[in-house]
Amino acid sequence: MTENKNVQECFDWISTQHEVIERSGSGSSSRPEVELSHSEHRNKSHDVINYASTVDRVKSEIQDEKRRSDLENAYFNLKDSTERKLNCLENNTKIVSLESLFSPLSATIYEMSERLVQLTPRDSSHNKNTNTGYTAQRCILATRAAWQYVSKQLKCSEIQLQHATEYHQFYHDMSQYTQWMPADLLTVEALIRKVNQRPSSQIPDPDQLIPDMNTALSLYLGWRSRVDESYERSKKITPIHLRLKRLSHERPALALCDYNIDGLDIKEGEELYIVDNSKPDKWRVRNLRSDSGVVPSVQIVIRGPDAAAIDAAMRLRLEFYDKWMSAVRRLGKALINYISATLLDWSADQESKLMSLSPAEKKKLLSMLHWITDVFSPYWDPYTPYKTLLAKVDRLKTLLGSNAPRGYRGEGVSPPDVVPWAEGEEEMLRIYKMFWDAWEQFRCLSDARHRPETLLGQADWDKYKLFDSIDCLRKWQSELNQADEDLMDGLLVEDELYTLETAKETAETCNISTCEQEESQTFIITAVEDPRTGVEISLDEACSVGIINQMEGKYTNPDTRESIPIPHAMNLGKIRVEFTKTKKSAEKKSDLGLITIRTCGEPRPFTIRAVVDPLTDRHLTVDEAIKQGVLDQKRGVYRNSVTNQELSMADALDSRLLVVEFEHGDDVDHGEREVLTKTYAIHHVIDTRTGKRLTFAEAVRLGFVDADTGAYKNKKTGQTVYVGDAIKQGWIIASVVTDPSALDIAPGHAINLTNQINGTNKPMNGHHTGLTNGHAAERVNGSTLTNGSNGYH
Repeated sequence: MTENKNVQECFDWISTQHEVIERSGSGSSSRPEVELSHSEHRNKSHDVINYASTVDRVKSEIQDEKRRSDLENAYFNLKDSTERKLNCLENNTKIVSLESLFSPLSATIYEMSERLVQLTPRDSSHNKNTNTGYTAQRCILATRAAWQYVSKQLKCSEIQLQHATEYHQFYHDMSQYTQWMPADLLTVEALIRKVNQRPSSQIPDPDQLIPDMNTALSLYLGWRSRVDESYERSKKITPIHLRLKRLSHERPALALCDYNIDGLDIKEGEELYIVDNSKPDKWRVRNLRSDSGVVPSVQIVIRGPDAAAIDAAMRLRLEFYDKWMSAVRRLGKALINYISATLLDWSADQESKLMSLSPAEKKKLLSMLHWITDVFSPYWDPYTPYKTLLAKVDRLKTLLGSNAPRGYRGEGVSPPDVVPWAEGEEEMLRIYKMFWDAWEQFRCLSDARHRPETLLGQADWDKYKLFDSIDCLRKWQSELNQADEDLMDGLLVEDELYTLETAKETAETCNISTCEQEESQTFIITAVEDPRTGVEISLDEACSVGIINQMEGKYTNPDTRESIPIPHAMNLGKIRVEFTKTKKSAEKKSDLGLITIRTCGEPRPFTIRAVVDPLTDRHLTVDEAIKQGVLDQKRGVYRNSVTNQELSMADALDSRLLVVEFEHGDDVDHGEREVLTKTYAIHHVIDTRTGKRLTFAEAVRLGFVDADTGAYKNKKTGQTVYVGDAIKQGWIIASVVTDPSALDIAPGHAINLTNQINGTNKPMNGHHTGLTNGHAAERVNGSTLTNGSNGYH
């Protein structure tokens, strides 16, 4: 009893503190209120932290493992909520502290105004006639313009304040959304578990599930609005962080007001370029006429968009897309199982009752059955449980389309007696259809905005094919095996061994000359064998009984409907012909170059000893870098916390952001060499001066392809480019050859080129050249039946 009492007291205290934290204000109306709320919540946070000892004592008294875990989770959630609210109040305290900047500014303006009034002569007994009207008016207008200039500076400051507010508010919202959205969408899991009941379990009534399904639909629609709004906001965020560091290159900017200095006449809204922003208050800019000058930085806005903001919005969008797609799929499967469980196998008496229903009642049931097929059939046909459900639906449709047995009286029979919950299930299907349609709209927008690196490409044009997007959705029924991820928090960080590859590439080239010629034969069909009797008949008779199909070019057995092409039937002796004329076309000659590139990777193991902090340029230990989020050993990436950019270990090493120690010695296992081979068939070479396409042999003869090195020479710029880079640039038109041996290349025709490179492609130095005309290939077209005619003679 004492144990239960202590445990219940802990749960009650945690629950009460949760309510207090949720209901306590944030003091958002003024600085004193924010600071008061921060102070009160800081004291509350100390109470929560000190309560840990009580929780530990009570946990030690609990015998039930599940109850102990529930208490631990409840206290952890309370502590997490307290820390997050404290962090929020600390940020708000810093924001409202900017109030202290405005009062001194106002006081300075007032003092300046009063001092200027005191310095202005109000009455003078002499020289009253020296001040002409023109001079006085000029002085009045000049003073008015000076105050207007100061007012413009305040308006510029207000715009800068608005940009800073939007910048912080956006990233703050993204941080909250990434924590809020997964927790909020977990409520849908309870709905899916409730719907996905087995027939042996107590199946819930549709009236209990419909409110939960409406809630789930509203929840996802609300998050769709937030995600879409965040994406639109991200495109308007001004990159404030670029104002706080020296720019390495010119950046486009916009002028907020008119300004004139040293011949530089700037107009409001004019496009400028920031040349130097090393001084925080004065920036050197230039206009499109290349006039430059120094202007107050408050008048300049660095143009967006902010790449990090768009990236954060895209990450949120893709995460929400993934969760919604999973919910649509799982809820669909749960609904199929649920409806299938309610449509049980009917007895003979129940079948008689179904057949005896009135036409109006049968129409209601048929409406529900049509909803099942309309909602699920387009995407779930291959799903095995849906096939079972579809069989029950077809059986029910058959019963509803039949009349009751003779002599059977079904007075008082209604649909709920034999098909319970039919109306409720129809409403559930309507809600799921809305759920699906809303996701489908969101999916279409998301697919159109995918990052380029997430798109798939094919190197061979021949392998491209069009397919219906519905086919992708039908593959949802494939089971996915997801491995559990090990938790890394709290583990000791050990040195991890990475490998840097040094690639060695070898290129072989040769030239193939091909010759193509078509042969057309004209013949007369003298007899056709009837496949049913084996007797030869005339062509006209064979066409009339359907043995010869001139439109399709087929020889057909009228009894079995088996058919073969006419040329094949001629070869088999089924059709007797007499050749009358043979015509050969002119030879078509073409040159084809062949390049084989072999890449051999040589791994070099290394261990990370230190990591450069992107914010301070200080060397961090591996442990410190992981705690600060700069190094992610699990994913093998370096993360720049300033720009949110992620680099691979090799790229970070090239950028001198890692201090490493390479492994040496004969006992070091460098791993197996990986050799990748890719062969390209060179169809054309581009003349960069005229844009004309050249054959491979012409390109070698004219000097576009170096016969000694295999490199491509750009005659327009004089630059020599490695053949692999020339293919990527589109200067050499080539396609991948999957089976080079099928081209029958003589071994002596190859050019072997080698070069040692580190992670990049460089021009290679050739060692030996051998170019030949290759082997002529002849193609004879034996399927032409007539000399340009579709008929037969």
